Amino acid sequence: MKAFGLLTMLAAIVAAIVLALGMKSAQSAPQEAAIAALAAAIAIIPYVFYRALQSMNQADELAAIRGLLEKLSLETRAAPVTEPSAAHPVAIEKAPQAQAAAHVVRSEEMGLAGWQWHQLSNGAIRISDPHGANYDYPSVDSAKGAFTWWRGPTSA
Repeated sequence: MKAFGLLTMLAAIVAAIVLALGMKSAQSAPQEAAIAALAAAIAIIPYVFYRALQSMNQADELAAIRGLLEKLSLETRAAPVTEPSAAHPVAIEKAPQAQAAAHVVRSEEMGLAGWQWHQLSNGAIRISDPHGANYDYPSVDSAKGAFTWWRGPTSA
């Protein structure tokens, strides 16, 4: 590819020389136009050829990079890191309502304004959103499954 790049630069220099010498020796406007067109062709044709080769080479390189990235992602299988979001959770499993006799043992903020988790005396987890809605889950693991940005206890 470097050779074609050098050829393109050489063609631009030759085109400039042809244009300068041709304008000195031209006797009329049609001759000047023909010299200018010739100089442009000398510079443009190698440039277009070089850019076409460069594009094809770039497409091949991108395909190779994509293949390596896919192979790497298949090998690592790392879970993507997600930032906290204020979106409402999606329940993975239907959790039974906490019994009326259960009381709150521990409560803390979840990392987003207004979101709190509450550990109940029966081992269940209750999540409260900023609007006052409660989401009850039978265990910490089921709450973690619904809230990917979980900031609560690690075990019940």
